[in-house]
Amino acid sequence: MSGLLRPGNAGANTVAVLDQALAQIPDAHRHSTDILMRTDSAGSAKALLTHLRACVTTAFTCVSRSDTR
Repeated sequence: MSGLLRPGNAGANTVAVLDQALAQIPDAHRHSTDILMRTDSAGSAKALLTHLRACVTTAFTCVSRSDTR
């Protein structure tokens, strides 16, 4: 798990948080184990999706859900 304290007006920097979280996983597990990543709406940022495509050697699935309350 990774988190980054930022001011309330900071932009979505999910790429840095993802890289920090992945860096904590030993290489033997990071490359041979399925990893679940959950985000809020910032996870749909183009920069994060582009980064995932560049660093993931297998497939990933994006699921979007909307709260209709």
